[in-house]
Amino acid sequence: MQSKVSRQGQSAVHTVLMKPARERFKAKLRDFLPRMSRPRCTIFMSSRPVDWNTDPEIVLELLSEELALPLKWKESVEALGRVGLEDLFECGPSKELKAILKRIDADVWSRTCNVEV
Repeated sequence: MQSKVSRQGQSAVHTVLMKPARERFKAKLRDFLPRMSRPRCTIFMSSRPVDWNTDPEIVLELLSEELALPLKWKESVEALGRVGLEDLFECGPSKELKAILKRIDADVWSRTCNVEV
């Protein structure tokens, strides 16, 4: 793997610059495959505004693909709104997702809670 310098605040994640890292990432994810089970709820991925509840092998493939695909926030948030979402939890120290949601869909934003982990 080779790193590339980007301007402050920018990242190569979710760009074609991550394609070389994709296979190594996928190999690491495979280590978890024996312990993975099917999702118990619908999952929305940021680069794919498609919900799925499927075989862990496919989940692994989608996760590794996501590393080098552009994010589709608007489509993802719209998909969340269409399925009758009751609550959305953003897990992490920042409130970036909630800020994005406010600009896209005020109703989804109002049902979002940030949980610091």
